Amino acid sequence: MKAIYRSFVLLMAILVLGSSCSTLSYDEHEYYEYRVYKVSSSDKQRSVLSFLKKAYVPALKRMGLSRIGVFTNAKNSQDYNVHMVIPFTGLAQYTERSNYLVNDNSFRDDAKSFFAISKADPAYTRVDSSFFKSFSSIPFIELPKESINKKKRVFELRVYESHNDEKAALKRDMFNVDHETQLMRDLGMDPVFFGECLSGKNYPNLTYMLSADSLEENKKYWQTFLNSPRWAEMKKIEKYKGTVSKIEKIFLIPTSFSDI
Repeated sequence: MKAIYRSFVLLMAILVLGSSCSTLSYDEHEYYEYRVYKVSSSDKQRSVLSFLKKAYVPALKRMGLSRIGVFTNAKNSQDYNVHMVIPFTGLAQYTERSNYLVNDNSFRDDAKSFFAISKADPAYTRVDSSFFKSFSSIPFIELPKESINKKKRVFELRVYESHNDEKAALKRDMFNVDHETQLMRDLGMDPVFFGECLSGKNYPNLTYMLSADSLEENKKYWQTFLNSPRWAEMKKIEKYKGTVSKIEKIFLIPTSFSDI
């Protein structure tokens, strides 16, 4: 049933993307910016979230973007950073964003009070930004049914760093060629996106997101994955050994206005 549902979601994604970019085809990729607003307090977090909800995300949608994710830390209430996943249909759309926002009168009006915040006490200190190309095994974001239906959900964002570009490419092959991505689908782990880092923090790396109803469900999925005979065979493949030098992960919960 999940496989049928995901096929339907993928088809809908293709139709939606096709309507916003007539040259896009199933064989092409999309691109993702992963942003982290560095925020130091709950008050400032509320300010950043208000700006994103009332000004920034609506402007991106007027530009033709969709499936925009906005998240906060699911496990650490003292972490006030705000996370964003922004999909782009192509490089041109990404590079034109700044020009579009500068010329969007509604955005400037909606963001006026936020942009008036003093440099002496800014809402955020900086934004960490990384840019990714989607994997061939999951060329478009696959929204879980919980996101579509606005149900309770939690996401795990994982970053696999490699010590050189060759090892990073081999690790991508493990997902794309030897079907690690499909194994996760088959086990119900609900992969949302996989991205090859083109630029940004801790390059080279690949970054991906999984969805679950709860942290407990996420843990169960990983136990099933690690005990899978298919994973046991996959990890024995010699060329994939030593491809990952560091793994980082964070659990995220969506804001009320997150599409993901």
